[in-house]
Amino acid sequence: DTRKASLGQQHGIGHPLSRVVPSIQELLKNMKAFTAPEEIKGAPSPELVDLWLAKAFNAHDVEAAAAMYHPDASVVRLDQVHGTAAVVHGAAGIRETMAGYIGLKPHMDVIVHHTTVSGEFALCRSQWRITGTDKDGNPIEVHHHGMEVMRRLPNGEWGFFIDHPWGADPSWAVDGARRSA
Repeated sequence: DTRKASLGQQHGIGHPLSRVVPSIQELLKNMKAFTAPEEIKGAPSPELVDLWLAKAFNAHDVEAAAAMYHPDASVVRLDQVHGTAAVVHGAAGIRETMAGYIGLKPHMDVIVHHTTVSGEFALCRSQWRITGTDKDGNPIEVHHHGMEVMRRLPNGEWGFFIDHPWGADPSWAVDGARRSA
């Protein structure tokens, strides 16, 4: 089952993926519908998990952000936010990681470029941007291309199982092998 979804496409928000990567202005415009705080316990589909996480970040809600992760999830921390790129596992590590992001008083914009579902798991590729304020009161902006594995939660909703915030960055790309004549 291969699915393609742009930001909130199932909810009539955003544009189809027939274009190149959207501008930051489009991301900002599209995220306005996802900023009202409310309790979050997973998302109804894997395509929406990143959007629900952005909703929690924009509401500055650590608990709602942590609730977007499977109880056995792993997440790679961001050096720019957490001071390390270590991998954390489980609920306590996830909550601490989310608290680091929420400490920025962030605004997050996200678009999901691709989702492939196989049973209880889904592989997603996203592009996201967070703006906020660092611990010294300076403006901060972090922007990456994420690679995520979503998993169905015990309640039937979907959440992150593996979250690598910069796992699909172009800097990871390798030039194709060169052939000699």
